[in-house]
Amino acid sequence: MQRLKDNVRQQIISIARTEFIRHGYKGCSMNAIADELNMSVGNIYRYYRSKDELFSAVLQPAIHALERCFEANSRRSVNPDEIFNSPSAVEDISMILLGIIQPYREELKLLFSESKGTSVESYFEQLLERFYESGQTYLSRIQAEFPSLNLRLHPIFIRLDCLSWSNLLQVISMNPELNEDDIRSLVDTYIRFNQAGWEQIFFKNK
Repeated sequence: MQRLKDNVRQQIISIARTEFIRHGYKGCSMNAIADELNMSVGNIYRYYRSKDELFSAVLQPAIHALERCFEANSRRSVNPDEIFNSPSAVEDISMILLGIIQPYREELKLLFSESKGTSVESYFEQLLERFYESGQTYLSRIQAEFPSLNLRLHPIFIRLDCLSWSNLLQVISMNPELNEDDIRSLVDTYIRFNQAGWEQIFFKNK
């Protein structure tokens, strides 16, 4: 019985995802989702209490991927040699970002453009704030361990760096004409650009 309920839940999510992508949050109706499922709206509400809850459920896989990105970011090495000279440094970051963009591009678009007025409206803003706080802590740890570096940066610069990563995700998710090769190239180029900039900051006054 539980497996049957799980299957129904997944069917609802699948159809709702398609409808939200097609019509947006406000333009999507529970009646349309129910019609596609050949079930009553009341039956959907047995699994999801509201359209908002269903929308949030559709976005959860993407949100979980973003959370994994945050956790990976929090585990970064504080050794500058490993940060900038590791052969896999760029590839590791690229894999994390592509692991969000490739499977959840449509969900990211919904999160950026269709979440106003929903329970996940402020999620990305809150995530960026956590990245900002984590970034400040991370630089402080590096400064403490490698005092010859000069990493006392203005807090607004850290916010700008966080926003640039957010903008990368937003631009890619909002431009459907970008193919897989375009996305890989954009991600790789941006990471190399970002890494080179940080390397200059790390060692400019050493």
